[in-house]
Amino acid sequence: MENHLALFLKKRKSDQFVFIMLLLGALSSFSANAQVKTIQGVIFDETGIPLPGATIMETGIKNGVTSDFDGNYIIQVNQGASLTISYVGYKTKVILVEGGNLTYNVGLEPDFQQLDDVVVVGFGTVRKKDLTGSVASVQMDKLTEAPVANFDQALAGRVTGVQVGSDTGEPGAGLQITIRGGNTINGDNSPLYVLDGFIIEGFNPGILNPTDIQSIDILKDASATAIYGARGANGVVLITTKQAKSGKTRISFETRLDVKNVANKLEVLDAYEFVKLASEINQASASEKFFVDDNGTVLGGVDDYLSAPTANWQDEAFKTAYTKSHTLKVASGNEATKLDASVNIVKDEGTLLKTQFNKFNGRLNLRHKVNNKLDINLNTIYANTERLGLDTEGTSSYSFMRNLITYPNVVSKYKDYGDSNPLYGINPEEFDVNNIFNWHPIVSLNNEYRRRETNQFIANLSIKYRITRNFDFETKGSYNGDFRQTGVFNNSNTVYGRLINPINGINGTMDYQNYKTLSNINTLTYRNSFGKHNLNVLVGSSLNSRKITRTFVRSIQIPKYAESQGINAMDEGTLSSTDDLIGSSEERIQSLLGRLTYAYDNKYLLTASIRRDGSSKFGPGHNIGYFPSLALSWKAEEEEFIKNIGVISQLKFKGGYGKTGNDRIPGDARFDLFTSNLASYFLNGSEVLGQRPTSSGANPNIEWETTSQYNAGVDLGLFDGRIAITAEVYEKTTDDLLINADTPPSLGISSVWKNSGTVRNRGLELALSTININSKNFRWTTDFNISFNQNKVLSLPERKPIFGNPNYYWRYASNQYIVEEGKPLGNMFGYISDGVYQPEDFENYNEDDASHTLIAGQPDYDGGSPVRQPGDEKYKDLNGDGKITPDDKTIIGNGLPEHFGGLGNTFSYKGLELSAFFQWSYGNDVLNANRLIFEEMTHSAQNQYATVKHRWTPTNQDTDMFRAQGRGFEDVSSRVIEDGSYIRLKTVNLSYAFSKKVLDKLQLNSLSIFISGQNLFTWTDYSGFDPDVSVNGSAIMPGVDYSSYPVSRTLSLGLNITF
Repeated sequence: MENHLALFLKKRKSDQFVFIMLLLGALSSFSANAQVKTIQGVIFDETGIPLPGATIMETGIKNGVTSDFDGNYIIQVNQGASLTISYVGYKTKVILVEGGNLTYNVGLEPDFQQLDDVVVVGFGTVRKKDLTGSVASVQMDKLTEAPVANFDQALAGRVTGVQVGSDTGEPGAGLQITIRGGNTINGDNSPLYVLDGFIIEGFNPGILNPTDIQSIDILKDASATAIYGARGANGVVLITTKQAKSGKTRISFETRLDVKNVANKLEVLDAYEFVKLASEINQASASEKFFVDDNGTVLGGVDDYLSAPTANWQDEAFKTAYTKSHTLKVASGNEATKLDASVNIVKDEGTLLKTQFNKFNGRLNLRHKVNNKLDINLNTIYANTERLGLDTEGTSSYSFMRNLITYPNVVSKYKDYGDSNPLYGINPEEFDVNNIFNWHPIVSLNNEYRRRETNQFIANLSIKYRITRNFDFETKGSYNGDFRQTGVFNNSNTVYGRLINPINGINGTMDYQNYKTLSNINTLTYRNSFGKHNLNVLVGSSLNSRKITRTFVRSIQIPKYAESQGINAMDEGTLSSTDDLIGSSEERIQSLLGRLTYAYDNKYLLTASIRRDGSSKFGPGHNIGYFPSLALSWKAEEEEFIKNIGVISQLKFKGGYGKTGNDRIPGDARFDLFTSNLASYFLNGSEVLGQRPTSSGANPNIEWETTSQYNAGVDLGLFDGRIAITAEVYEKTTDDLLINADTPPSLGISSVWKNSGTVRNRGLELALSTININSKNFRWTTDFNISFNQNKVLSLPERKPIFGNPNYYWRYASNQYIVEEGKPLGNMFGYISDGVYQPEDFENYNEDDASHTLIAGQPDYDGGSPVRQPGDEKYKDLNGDGKITPDDKTIIGNGLPEHFGGLGNTFSYKGLELSAFFQWSYGNDVLNANRLIFEEMTHSAQNQYATVKHRWTPTNQDTDMFRAQGRGFEDVSSRVIEDGSYIRLKTVNLSYAFSKKVLDKLQLNSLSIFISGQNLFTWTDYSGFDPDVSVNGSAIMPGVDYSSYPVSRTLSLGLNITF
């Protein structure tokens, strides 16, 4: 019995243990269930648009989900837990799960430090890691460090493959941007600009405040640009302005003061050397001007001017200039409505007298979320820009900069001028009798009126509707109104309005141009993810219509009594009916487009696109074009065998091919022989109004140029992104070049547009970014890029060369550039200089002989001095016929660089940051046409460069500078071709951001001050104002320097404050 009782008790204890364990387990389960919460909500961006693929993690443990295509998420978390929400390009947010709240809708704000990870592509955005094409993003924080009025002035050297050149240093002037080399010969090589999704023709960078730009992304290869079809061949610059976001109201104020000076001045002859040269050129003329008194008695000679005072016209013309920039910004918004607005005022004085750039621009971005499906976005920009004193480089007849150098700098010591100084006024008896050659530069500059005003208003309206979780529809409309007004007035003290040997007397012109562009874009986007597959499909249409009207009026022979009225005196003169112009033109392009983006397992990516364009610039049967592209990418860093290496954080291979077009030709190239512009004709003694003929014959069969491009590249990241390397190679070939080809004289026209010829560009681009030091308080980063491009002409019409005449000065109107098959664009064409003739080059030379005979083997030429003698300019006889003729002209240089790039370093210590950026160009030549005039030594009344002090004389024969009046042909030679390579300290910026402790005391959100500099130092062997110059702007004639406005050196002090 006891045994049974003991057994029973033991069994009961065992059951009790099991029961107790089950009870504890149940209680534990109940307790756990009581602590777990199911949280749901929506993740959206600053505009209220849902973010698919956002990561939602329970903080501290491996429990997480991702949001779906509608931004929805559901996650189970423990009571009291917190959620960490992250998304590429946005700031990570942490929220605490508390109380009974089970729904958390979370808005994320952009993280501008991460924005480099997201780039804008045509009609969308993509993570940089998922790019299949060649797209370069500009670091906006670095770009805005430069003290410039317009963003393009700070772009040089910042991006691989993007070459930025200058044709003038005038304030407010735009720059020449070329992406991966020039494609065309007679057409336009500038890229397409897309502002907030809309194409902007004739883009003016002055309409934007650089600090209003959120991102600049540059599409370089055809797989990226093909979505823009007929306009994408030259690359595409995508500019996105800052968008409104939610948050409390913020008011920011930015102010900056710049101090500018000419970075370089040119040395000219002083008074003594000028008089000495004048005596060598023309003894009688020099004696009359400098050595006789009012009675004509000779009282002195050259040596009397050894200590004579010298007028320095460059010091008179160039000044210390100031730029003032002020910006006010307001941002505010809630989950439904958001606003971002700014106003910017700039007064940018030029370093040259009477030159200035003023601008006022305002921007408003308004976003409204109607509901979870419908969003409306309104973006408006207004800009008023004014340029004063424009076009100082002048014309082929007159150049202000030329007269600035050549105008005499001394007057006679032996004449009585009373209290006046003839150097500082119009003096026809002494100097201005030659008028256009020697008109007083300072007097003319102070009296000229040259003003251009632009008023531009852009309004973009976007409506986006989320049809389903997978489908989005967006429609956009844009209006772009651009009115430009240019006025020129020349009074009697100016070279073109002079009454001494007048041209047209006092005169003025008004030019009114009005551009109106209407655009519409409609896109339907499908997104889906299933298993390891991700799919994004976009289809759309666009319509762009542009109308241009122009009125040009010229008034001449304005009475002198009316000149005090300035430009308003035009009504008092005679209208020049041969110069009037009244006309309009309209062009349209309609497009269908589609793009497919596919990713498998986040490793293998494919992007394919096609665009169909119809353009009014081309005739029936030739106005439709199809532009496809295909790109592939392999994200090797996602492979396990790469992950196991450890040091590789990114390894992506990519390749692509595509076709794009270029339709930038005159709109009337395919029409009849007359334009819509009006002109005056004289018939039977009467003036009759009619149509103006075209300069080129019509061709209804022309088509757009087509560029095919291959691109391959690799992106490599090491040590968790501490080192990032990008390398790309490309080849792009442009066929059916739009060439303005010569025609037989019997046709009655000089040329006609036709499709013929092929140009190829091949290149290599390398970019390196490193984080050298990244500690708690100190950070040092480096960015480096270098680009190589080789250009080659593969074919030309009838295999004949094409010549280029820069036409900077009518006396030197020769063919100075040449385009040939098998050779690059940009080749300079002229004679090869061989120094000067020496006495030993002549038979039995005797300086007293009236004529001299060259020894056998020494070539002669018809030109220059009538009698060949020692010290004359000498050329090489390439064909060996004993005569220097145009047949001896050859390639003497090339205006395109072998490579270019930039190097930047940024050092940060707590709130202090110092950055320095160097930019360079190597291997490009400059045709320094200034030297043709300023070293010619043919006119006794014109000053010259100081280099002519080393001219040949009987006592100075060891020189390559010819003697006075020993100049050869009025044509270019290798003597004036110079190496234009340079390296420039482009931008330096030192800034300090005050700490949060200080900000709290001042009740501010942010406060920073900065000192910066632009174009501080340039290292170069070039003798002109600046080696980065190309006044012609033609694709086949780069690197011409003649009468250019010098580049300024700038120092700046600024303040940024946010309330």
